[in-house]
Amino acid sequence: MEEFAAAGPVRAKRCGEAICSVDGCPRPVRVRRLELCYTHEHQRKRLGLRLPEFPGHPEAAPLPGFGRCRARVCDRQAHGRRGLCRPRDVRWREQRRAGQVSSAGFGDWCRTAAPVASGHQVIFRGLAPRVQAEVLFGLRERCRHGALTSLCELRIFCRRLLAGNVSTIMSVEASQLARQQRRLIRDLQDAVSRAGISPGKEQRRDIWNTAVLGHGRRRVIDFTGISRHWLREAVRQWVAEELPTRRGDHATAILQDHVRRAEELSASLRLHRDDHGDDPCALGRADIIAFLARLKHREASGHISSWRRSATCRRLAMILRECRAPGLTRPGQPMARLPGDFAIRRDDIPQQPADDEPGRALPAGVLGQLIEALPALEQVSGLNIRAAAGLLMDTGRRPTEICKLGWDCLDQDSDGKHALICTDFKANKAGRRLPVTDETAKVVIGQQQRTRARYPDTPASELALFPGPPGTGRGSGPSWTASQLPITVPGSTRSRRCAWRTGASSARPPCSSTPAGTASPSGTPTPAPRLTCSGTSWVTGP
Repeated sequence: MEEFAAAGPVRAKRCGEAICSVDGCPRPVRVRRLELCYTHEHQRKRLGLRLPEFPGHPEAAPLPGFGRCRARVCDRQAHGRRGLCRPRDVRWREQRRAGQVSSAGFGDWCRTAAPVASGHQVIFRGLAPRVQAEVLFGLRERCRHGALTSLCELRIFCRRLLAGNVSTIMSVEASQLARQQRRLIRDLQDAVSRAGISPGKEQRRDIWNTAVLGHGRRRVIDFTGISRHWLREAVRQWVAEELPTRRGDHATAILQDHVRRAEELSASLRLHRDDHGDDPCALGRADIIAFLARLKHREASGHISSWRRSATCRRLAMILRECRAPGLTRPGQPMARLPGDFAIRRDDIPQQPADDEPGRALPAGVLGQLIEALPALEQVSGLNIRAAAGLLMDTGRRPTEICKLGWDCLDQDSDGKHALICTDFKANKAGRRLPVTDETAKVVIGQQQRTRARYPDTPASELALFPGPPGTGRGSGPSWTASQLPITVPGSTRSRRCAWRTGASSARPPCSSTPAGTASPSGTPTPAPRLTCSGTSWVTGP
């Protein structure tokens, strides 16, 4: 193996165009190893000269060139009278022989011909200047969010833009593309749509892109389901005040669920009132009773569950109460002159039946199976995954908190006891000290040694305890997110990176959040690894 690695590649791969070695000849070579254009190579064979001898021969005079390739995206020299470089000339002849193009469409073919891939370049030449700027801006935003872009996917996307002769990437329909390309075009379109939009302008719309408001990517809050204008405006103002106070990845989904409860109230007013509930000052207690009766009927008919009925009443009561608090019922506000009896009282909320089932913590038997399976987990996924799983079980911390631990997260008190320094993202508390046992401290110390061996030059303050795979940085970023931690429950085979089976009598426990002293069996499949290209250059042009 050492001899094979030291030998290196058999030959260095050279990409791009090569020009004839005769001084002053602008024609490209047909075969790179010959170093001569087609005419000069024919002369060399006729004279019977070796390749090093021919450039100094009197007949080796420079020939006139054919100009630049007629293809719009190409900057190579044409190699024949047709005015195309050799790769495109071959492509044109093949397509014409197959009946895909005709001589009458040669001009259109040159305008829409795809670029020839060369090295680490993505050619934007031929695209509209606005399209070039949008693609570059979108790629910059993807890099800011830590997304990795495949060179192949970007080339395919640029070829589609060129073939469609689009004036903006917003006109591209992503549903017709492959899955990997859909992710790329949606990221680029989201970045372009957010450019120049202020939070205030976004909050005046009926569909919010919450990335503008600082809450993740590809998340929206849709208010279009609330048909009553006054109720929609009131809920929109309430969400605008509530969203900045929320943290975590699920803040947008929780508020969208509150909006859906308001949609059910809006639908009830539209159906049972003659004025469809357009005038808020005409509403009263009877409308609340009609809404509660409609929820009861939907539960009895099986359209909603008892839990959803209770949750709808509870959340709507909170929304109406919170909308009155900032003065939305004053004159000139959306809920102006809304009667005070238009509210859901405490007695209106149906109570849930008592649940005598055991708590969400994993049973002791299941936890024991997880501990016994740690060696199998190490064999399949490595020491890093086992260390992360061990910390989850020993500390009871959430997966996000474990994945984002810093390299210097272990501290020792004056009495010799160890403490794990972590961040409680749910309570927004940084630097929280959690006492741990000596066995847990040994797991952390072992992981520190492995990480330091991989990244010896990265400062400890910037190094993560569980860094990403090799080649993705200097070890300053976490290797997984909370939804990607490759740990599954016993009996599950959904995970791509780690899965094991226990005995036939093993029962799969319900998925839960992380209770104290247990692991977090989310069962979420690990997505396919993302691709990256280093040293990529972007080539633009008129």
